[in-house]
Amino acid sequence: MRPWLRFAVTGVLVGVSQQACTKEPPPAPPADARRGPHYTAIQETGTKVNGTLIVELTVTQKGFEPSPVLLRQGEPVTLLVTRKTDQTCATELVLEDYGIHEKLPLGKLVEITFTPRQAGMLRYGCAMEQRTAGAFYVE
Repeated sequence: MRPWLRFAVTGVLVGVSQQACTKEPPPAPPADARRGPHYTAIQETGTKVNGTLIVELTVTQKGFEPSPVLLRQGEPVTLLVTRKTDQTCATELVLEDYGIHEKLPLGKLVEITFTPRQAGMLRYGCAMEQRTAGAFYVE
């Protein structure tokens, strides 16, 4: 391989891997998000089973999807997380406030259960200082 071509290919590959790990977390909605224009970005997703909200999350090249997701304080949540790409640093889901550090094997469904304790924005992300991140809005 010609030296200049090797440099160009290496630069493209480094750019792709860095891009997946530098996604900024979604902005925090204002305190009155339920009434404001930002509310449309917060997903009301999932189904309730025996009082527990079941939310499916997917890790793609875009990061954690969907995000942000609406949760309710005191309501148990089970996340069903599937990592569908190797083109991201999100090989683990870290929710520091709850002591959650779950590995996300490629193509495997991982179940994570917790109960939001307080209202507001709850951020989670990859193990690399949450460079690939998502959020829950807890009301």
